[in-house]
Amino acid sequence: MTEKERLEVIKHSYEVLQGLVKDLSKSVKDVQEGIDISDRNLIMGSLYGIDGTAERIRNVYAVMTYLH
Repeated sequence: MTEKERLEVIKHSYEVLQGLVKDLSKSVKDVQEGIDISDRNLIMGSLYGIDGTAERIRNVYAVMTYLH
């Protein structure tokens, strides 16, 4: 893989991470709102979203670490 290709992958990974951070922030907000209204289903669904986002962040981080 050339240096240019690595930079493109890192750039794309960074963009993916930005989207995941946005998703994570929304999930945290949803949990906070769920706590405010005591909606157990909303809280559990939001926590599931956080877990999925964290897994995707770990995967992107692993790719970036491998390329580095």
